Parts: sequence; C-alpha cells; structure tokens
Amino acid sequence: MKQTNLILYVTYFSQEKICFLTVGDEKGAGLFLLSGPEIFIKEVGPKVAEILNGKGSINRGNYQGKANKLSQKGKAEKLIQETLSSKDSQVKSQDNSSQEKEP
Repeated sequence: MKQTNLILYVTYFSQEKICFLTVGDEKGAGLFLLSGPEIFIKEVGPKVAEILNGKGSINRGNYQGKANKLSQKGKAEKLIQETLSSKDSQVKSQDNSSQEKEP
C-alpha cells in the first residue's frame, strides 16, 4: 500500500481574521477551507476554488471545498492578500473623504 504524505498549511491574515487552510498532497489534490467575514467569504471563496481547480460551498460560515491543484495555493493566497489590500484601501479612502467634509 502506497503511503501519501499529507501536509497541512494554515495561513492567517490577521487584520481581517481570515484563515486559509489546506491539507493534502502539496502538488496534487486535497481539501481547503477559507474562514472569515461572510461578505469576504462569498466574494473570494469561489475564486479560490477556481484557482485550485476545485469546487466548494459555504458551510457554517466557512467556504469549504476540494482542490485538484494544491500546487496553486500560492496564487490563492495572493488573491486573498490582494482582496484584503483593496478593501483596506477603499476604507482608508472613505475615511479620508469623510474627514475632509467635516467642518
């Protein structure tokens, strides 16, 4: 019987309390979970599944799925980071414009 080494990765994006977890053959198939604010999960979860050549759904506030290409995990992490940076920039922009309007 062939033994497969499973590798567990957990990536925390602390500002928004986002967790991206993968488990499986690091160059093959496995499972993933994306946890965080619901609005973020709905936006990013399906994109992560697409990058990992997999599928998933929202279950108990998390986006869980099967991945066929965990080798693309880095691209998924980059997408999460870029989305968080974009959201952070939008919030800062809104804060600055509201400060300018105050007397």
